[in-house]
Amino acid sequence: MSDTQVWGLTTFQLPGTTQDHAGIQLASGEIRQPELLKPFRGLIEAVAQWTELAPQLQSLDITAAPVVSGAIAVAPLRFPRKLICAGANYHDHLAEMGAPDVPPGCEPFFFFLPPTTTLVASGDVVEIPAGADARVDWEAEMAIIIGRSASNISEEEAPLYVAGYAPFNDITARGYHKRAASIAPPFAFDWCLSKGLDGFCPMGPIVPSWQISDPHDVGVRCTVNGEVKQDGRTRDMIFNLWKLLSYASKHWTLEPGDIIATGTPAGVGARTGTFLRDGDEVIVDLKGWSSVKSTIRCRSSIAEPKVA
Repeated sequence: MSDTQVWGLTTFQLPGTTQDHAGIQLASGEIRQPELLKPFRGLIEAVAQWTELAPQLQSLDITAAPVVSGAIAVAPLRFPRKLICAGANYHDHLAEMGAPDVPPGCEPFFFFLPPTTTLVASGDVVEIPAGADARVDWEAEMAIIIGRSASNISEEEAPLYVAGYAPFNDITARGYHKRAASIAPPFAFDWCLSKGLDGFCPMGPIVPSWQISDPHDVGVRCTVNGEVKQDGRTRDMIFNLWKLLSYASKHWTLEPGDIIATGTPAGVGARTGTFLRDGDEVIVDLKGWSSVKSTIRCRSSIAEPKVA
């Protein structure tokens, strides 16, 4: 976010309280709350009224909204009904992982994550297992935020159902994906354990859809300690945003506040065997729009499974 004309929606709390409020966050981290957001207990309630709220937000003078002193940003959406992640959705990421290119007739691949404790805010500490076998990796992504209930919609209709977009880090303990000791070989792969640990889905402020005129040409970047690791663009997706949204809606009813993470470009740590360590600072950003920053801390008390 470059100035006060570009902003994101978030949820915040006041010091010493646990009550959620909906607000607007600027690039500086400053949080403002216009009158029209005051009735909502967090952004999840506001997005539930998106059809009515969006036109009012679109005409809003952000500079006139009062600054909230001491506001503390928390996960923007607490708590969505669904968090759906697209797997392997960039050609260059497939290549770096040693996979062949997409065969004809292939359809999007999705997996679910439990959202209530995986989602955290920009600036939050993310605790990871201390053991080297966990091999904790970064995955910079753009997330779609649903603004209207969607069921069996077409690709042409899909943009009408989007509230906005957010930077999203699909942190992955790659060492936990395949277990050495499993009930049976078909059950050796554990998506929930590798991707669903507490704090493993940092997400930044949500940029309303009208601010991004072409969501299929947005930069998706990840830096670790200031070093650029990923630098892709959404135009390089295998299945574009509307294909993903339409396809998902044909299998699940999408509801306001639901999140679809759209896949990661090349540059993950698995390619070079470089993984996150204690003290690392990870920033995922939609270049020029919104970002999410995380500080990594190791926690030895996390139970570690036997891994393959």
